[in-house]
Amino acid sequence: MSPQTSSRKLTLADIADVREYERGRDEFRKSVMETKRKRRLSFGTIITLMFENRDTMLLQIQEMARVEKLATDDRFKALTFTGSMTVGWHLKEIAWRRRVTLELGGNAAVIVEPDAGDLAAVTIEGTDGYDLVGRLASRTSTTSSSATSTPQP
Repeated sequence: MSPQTSSRKLTLADIADVREYERGRDEFRKSVMETKRKRRLSFGTIITLMFENRDTMLLQIQEMARVEKLATDDRFKALTFTGSMTVGWHLKEIAWRRRVTLELGGNAAVIVEPDAGDLAAVTIEGTDGYDLVGRLASRTSTTSSSATSTPQP
């Protein structure tokens, strides 16, 4: 596998067989992680935007296929997963004969400073993350504001 610069949409034909993916996984992951580093834009220490491309999405799909194979491998008697509810419950469903421990959602508290404004609190509260490959894997559970504005009806 090698990173691509094409802008064409991913199709099932683009997904490598798990064994084929394993052979080139280390090199592909290293290359895509470097790409992700270049496509990440941080605003201070609180907000980070990640601009996905074809390769970053392909990596996520290939890694999920890899995890699904491991979750159904009879050599493993237990599965532990931390991340989104959607992925966690899916893994539990396919690994039904194994002991499964899920840490879903998480406690992602956010503090909104007075100078951020009301829109910042609304924007942050409506943001979710569901990725296992370098991004947020939880949902904002608590938003606290030290602003003294009066709620509008």
